[in-house]
This record gives sequence, structure tokens and C-alpha cells, in this order.
Amino acid sequence: MGRRRKESKLSGEDIKALESFLDALGYEIFLLGPDRRVLYKNSAATAGFGDGAGYCYEILKGKNSPCDRCPVETVLELGYERRRARLKHASGWRDYDVLYARIGDRDDETIALICAQMPPSAA
Repeated sequence: MGRRRKESKLSGEDIKALESFLDALGYEIFLLGPDRRVLYKNSAATAGFGDGAGYCYEILKGKNSPCDRCPVETVLELGYERRRARLKHASGWRDYDVLYARIGDRDDETIALICAQMPPSAA
């Protein structure tokens, strides 16, 4: 028996309020499906990584297939993961502290990526 996707209970106004909140956080935020497809990007993520659609590994890493040791599998099992990652920003490769977290209950396989840019290392 396949899993059934829950219907959204958010109104149009609720969605706009949530988007405003995600934009105000100041981080590049992505929502992913369990197949790694990007479902949503806030304005900071769009500004930093472009407005193209696709999979996280295409948008964030410039790859054609999922990354080795992909954190999505860990997140679906444990609910969260935090890693440092080098991501392909519009202005070049940058180091980030990335929090991956499942949103909702165990039946919801939507994953949030919250990307906080790391300060440049002292040279």
C-alpha cells in the first residue's frame, strides 16, 4: 500500500505569511521532496542559486546524480542531519553549515535545507 500525500490545510494568506517568514530569516532555505527534487526556494536561495528547477544535487552541487553519502536518506530515517558543505553559489563555490530536517511527522517526507554561509577562513 503506497503512502498518501496529506492535503495542505494552509490558505493562500497562510502560504504568503509563511513565505514572508522564510524570507525574513536571512538564510537560503530549500524544501525538498524525498526524491531530492526542489519543491520550494525562498528569495535568498533564489538569489544565490538561481531560479531554475531541478534536484538538489543539480542546483547545489552542479552534479548529474545524487551525492555520495547523501544526507536525504539519513534525514528520512532520523529526522535531521547537520553538515558542512561546499555549494555552488551563483558567485562561486562557498562553504556552508547546512541543517537538513524533516518537516512534519514521520509520514511527511518533505525535507528542509537551511543553508548558513560559513565565515571566510582566516588566511
